[in-house]
Amino acid sequence: MSHDRIVMFEDLFSESGFSLDRCRSFLAIVDAGGITQASEGSASRQSQLSRQLSELEGWLGAKLLVRGRGRFVLTESGKRLATLLHGHFSGLARLKADSSGSMQTMRVGAGESLQQWVTIPALAEAGKAWPKVQWHLRNLRSAEVVSGLLDGALELGVLRRSEVPKSLRAKNAGKMKYAFFVPARLAPLLNDAKSSTRLPLAALEGQSHVEHLLAGLSITLPERWERRLICTSLPQAAEAVRLGLAAAVLPEAIGRQWPASVASAIPLSSQESAHVDLALVW
Repeated sequence: MSHDRIVMFEDLFSESGFSLDRCRSFLAIVDAGGITQASEGSASRQSQLSRQLSELEGWLGAKLLVRGRGRFVLTESGKRLATLLHGHFSGLARLKADSSGSMQTMRVGAGESLQQWVTIPALAEAGKAWPKVQWHLRNLRSAEVVSGLLDGALELGVLRRSEVPKSLRAKNAGKMKYAFFVPARLAPLLNDAKSSTRLPLAALEGQSHVEHLLAGLSITLPERWERRLICTSLPQAAEAVRLGLAAAVLPEAIGRQWPASVASAIPLSSQESAHVDLALVW
């Protein structure tokens, strides 16, 4: 069996066109978004990258990217090779760091809300398990997290369980539960059914999960609130609540960060969608 493996790997290097330097150049092209961008204005470097790409394609027997003026599109073979090489070089970098005892880099992609209320709190325990890790947190959309994990730009990601593709591995990361937070100074507006003044609300733009929860809330609290602030992220809405400007649907976890004098939380447990299943993905 070991002899067969040796022969298999020898076959990889027996034909011209394959080398670590060519693989590194290919990743430079992928990461920069094209040969011209990767050459950084150097004509000789551009010529070298173009030649090495052609040699790598000749060795593989397939095109790696679609060439065209102003276009950069990886072929299916190009996507597969980029994913394999990113994983290969990332693994070697981690092995070298482990062996030398030096600091490793761990890039984690997730939405801004997940980074703030899931990833950062988890770093307290993660730091004990991996003391020689420098964590890079990147606020990304779900599709960008998946893309980054597939092409090796990220080591880890935090996603909703329903967003994890079959091509990635994942483990349960718990649930994010939601509640309706009302600032202390605005609570009288919610409690006074006779008041004509409606409770100001901080909502998210677009058709978000929070908007779905608000639709359910309107059944239990009809005509008691109105949207006054439209935010692009939950941390923005949370700051509005903290300052007493508006109420908002927020993750329950934020309530543990505020004193009781800031806001009160109304549970949304009666709604099946009042929580989101999360996954740690790699």
